[in-house]
Amino acid sequence: MLDEPRPVYVSSGRFVISDVLVGACCLSGVALLMASILAWLTANEFFAVGLTWFFPAVIVYWRVRRTVGSTKTRNRLVGFALGFFTGTVLVLGLYHIDQCSRWGVGWHRLDRLPGYITFRMETDIWVFPGRGAFINPAPAQAGIVPWHQPRVTLSRQWVAFFGEVGLIMFIPGIIGLRRTRRPFSELLNDWFSGESLVLTPQSADGLRSALKTGALEEWVTIGIERTGSQEKCTEVTIWYCLRSAKSDASESSVYVSLGEGPCLLLDPEEAALVSNIVPGLAEFAIPIESIYDDPAKSLSDPTVAQLIKIPGPGPHVGQTKKPYVIWTGRIKMIGMFYLVPFGIIAALTLFAGYSEQLGVPRWAVIVVVGAAVIAFLVMLGWWTNDVGGNPTWRMICRHYRGVMTAEIALRTDAILSLSDRRLIHADIIPRRNWSDLFNMRDGNDGGFLLLDVDRQLLLYEGDTYRFIIPAASIIRCQVEDVTKTQTTAGFYATVITARTKTGSHDFPFLPLDGIWGANRFEKAVVLQGRILSEFETAIPENEQDAAKMIGFEAKDPKAPIVF
Repeated sequence: MLDEPRPVYVSSGRFVISDVLVGACCLSGVALLMASILAWLTANEFFAVGLTWFFPAVIVYWRVRRTVGSTKTRNRLVGFALGFFTGTVLVLGLYHIDQCSRWGVGWHRLDRLPGYITFRMETDIWVFPGRGAFINPAPAQAGIVPWHQPRVTLSRQWVAFFGEVGLIMFIPGIIGLRRTRRPFSELLNDWFSGESLVLTPQSADGLRSALKTGALEEWVTIGIERTGSQEKCTEVTIWYCLRSAKSDASESSVYVSLGEGPCLLLDPEEAALVSNIVPGLAEFAIPIESIYDDPAKSLSDPTVAQLIKIPGPGPHVGQTKKPYVIWTGRIKMIGMFYLVPFGIIAALTLFAGYSEQLGVPRWAVIVVVGAAVIAFLVMLGWWTNDVGGNPTWRMICRHYRGVMTAEIALRTDAILSLSDRRLIHADIIPRRNWSDLFNMRDGNDGGFLLLDVDRQLLLYEGDTYRFIIPAASIIRCQVEDVTKTQTTAGFYATVITARTKTGSHDFPFLPLDGIWGANRFEKAVVLQGRILSEFETAIPENEQDAAKMIGFEAKDPKAPIVF
């Protein structure tokens, strides 16, 4: 039994005022851009009550969380203020832009906002063309002053307005506050990474009891019982901060949190026990750079994998992490997902609406609309070109594949050939980054994987890293649910554990293309199946059989994908 309560992580409450101000300016710019779009929808009577706020709300939530993280804000009040400020700029910006653009009010007349909001609430008309409601604001006309004495009355317009305030102003504030609760290392000036375990309620209760009594070793030995996230469960997160190559110091603290509970400190012996179930902790006490081998060194031990960080900088390395490459990919994705479909719909709507004025016969309208729909479906089929594909996902994959192909072609020491038809396009995302897949944190990488059966080697040539994994070094190969969705729509990794010069290392490969599979889950399972069946690994036969039980029999697992 522990004599004293277990220490709990307490945030320092620190923040850098200059970083916060820059973050607030960026957030206000995003909010004003969305406010302008919403004001245009309002002026054209396209503003649907409730539904129109969905996408702006999602964008605000995402940007607030990212900004609090990137500015390293640990102060809860400041985190809440960033989110609340962003929502306030968006909501009030919508009404201010509307009164200035439609009614000619001066842009400096912010003092008229309370009265204009009251005017809108008392003059807006809700139209119900179907199941939804659209807002028809009073048209601007001479003799009408767009201002009423500020007051609140009981009406559906005011109810909807306060719903907007809660959705767009208070929820982002809460999200910003919650983001500041993540453990932060003041020593290394970086956020802790987290690896999560989804446990049954009974196993989680056992962990709580073990933390109170100090019997963690017994729980690790016999008490771990994992389950799917769609069942009744408790998420347990282990928090740690890897040592940076730029610092001689190391963060010794390791925390554990159960569900939404506080982060409880583990002592060094307990952290060593937990490393048996959280592989990332095996590299916790050593500098990140020390696990990598010399690029000029050849593979000497066929039972040890080589991890190489490609020397840079230069056009041959690290290009996928360049801001312009990231934003180009996002623009392409947004164009495919939003601009193309909505542009086609808008063009067809205008063409059909003005066909009579243009003298276009009805049969021609039907032919044009039908041809446009068929052309769009053909385009979708061309982009997906494999079962279960997604056009936006294919766009992003092709974008980054092209960037990586160009930079690898500049290398004279690449370990694989870009003309090899067996290449598998894959991402590498360490477990510590699974909670934030789309943040370019250390360790995340993308590249090409080659299963060289003849030489019994797994070769990976990536944007920043190069891995040579002999079959004899592989001690584990499992498929794991990265996003914990328990559905095929999530992200899945084929996690290869191999012996290295510092012990062992996990290689979580997320196969994206170049391998058979109707979805990301099937691609990961097929990759696992090929490794277990085609390579002579160091995995015991009983563990191989257990791993294969989660898979399925693919009709043609080696069928090439046409890129």
